Amino acid sequence: MTAVEVAEGIVAFVQEPGTMGLSNATLISEGDTAMVVDAMLLPEMAQPIAAAAAAAGTRVETVLHTHHHIDHCGGNSVFDGARIVAHAPTAADIRKVLSEPELLMRIMPQYADRFGTLGARVPEPVVDLDTLPIPRGGQPMLFGPAHSFHDAVLWFAGQRVLVAADLCSNGVLPLAIHGSIANWADALSRLIALDPEVVIPGHGPVGSAQTLRDLREYLVQVNAVAEAAVRTGASVEDALSQFDPGPTGGWLEGGRTRQNITKAIEQARSRAGYIPGLGPVTKERVRQTHVS
Repeated sequence: MTAVEVAEGIVAFVQEPGTMGLSNATLISEGDTAMVVDAMLLPEMAQPIAAAAAAAGTRVETVLHTHHHIDHCGGNSVFDGARIVAHAPTAADIRKVLSEPELLMRIMPQYADRFGTLGARVPEPVVDLDTLPIPRGGQPMLFGPAHSFHDAVLWFAGQRVLVAADLCSNGVLPLAIHGSIANWADALSRLIALDPEVVIPGHGPVGSAQTLRDLREYLVQVNAVAEAAVRTGASVEDALSQFDPGPTGGWLEGGRTRQNITKAIEQARSRAGYIPGLGPVTKERVRQTHVS
């Protein structure tokens, strides 16, 4: 784990390379109090954040969870005495996730021996995140469905820092299990319009607005080949053969693209209906579908 101070009072805790189970968190301090955004997968992963806050003489008053995935909330037990919070729908989703350790064991078998004893706390539901005391003038923004059912980010306009959580990843492809790929691309457009200088992703090293643009291009292309496949009745394999990863071509977890295209096809079918038997996907059809 690496601690990166990206601006005064804002420290990103990065677990590279950001693959399965290795997520990031952020410590935001002002005076003698602090907020932590996300708490990684395991208590021992989150412990260095609590230690850093204590060494700096700051008290973690609040832990904000940006979405319900276990790799961002499993370690919150180390922040003893802090208020653990999430947007109300996310809090309900986290409660459900924490009640299903057997499912987590199947999804992430490498951590199976830990899920029964995490001790993670269910967050307090907050209806309006604007009521939270966010240090450094942080402004919450909500999206959903996008990466997940409900996603929160923090924007620090004065320092041009965006804590993007899993709406952004850097150097490692995301896995679209929940949410909406088309909406996710739209959410990234809104974040790009903020013109951040620093972007703290949910996975991978600290990035910039270009990271947001690269990921948006990937998602747009995933959606384009999926919609073309639905129009033509083509298979996932056909769609995958026409996919151009663009600037994300060298990112880790390349095998996730197949799953992401499969999910995008399901979502495109629900939007437009599925008409099979019209021939294979072609690059020309993909080009016509692509919307910048």
